[in-house]
Amino acid sequence: MMVRNVSSFTESATLSDEQIRDQIRYCGKHGWAVVIEHTLHPDPGNHYWERWGLPILDPDDPEPAMFEVKACREAFPDHHIRVNAWETGNHRARIRHSILVQAPDVASK
Repeated sequence: MMVRNVSSFTESATLSDEQIRDQIRYCGKHGWAVVIEHTLHPDPGNHYWERWGLPILDPDDPEPAMFEVKACREAFPDHHIRVNAWETGNHRARIRHSILVQAPDVASK
């Protein structure tokens, strides 16, 4: 049986930079590549977020990924930003972990 978890951005708490580092370390321990993405419109029908930079293939040290997260935040302060962890193998790739690292307050706009 497949279980599908669905949540919304309004339920997501903002993570501190240290919590984001911990999540990236978790991805590195599992050998997952890290990809940073952003979008202005995070509605459920928008499956295509813009990729920021190149994938980080060895995220054991979270600092290169955090550098890219901070650069993306500076470039797109009004966008939603997420970090996806990709597992590759068996001739396919799939997202194993996704972290929302920036969710601007759209109610104040």
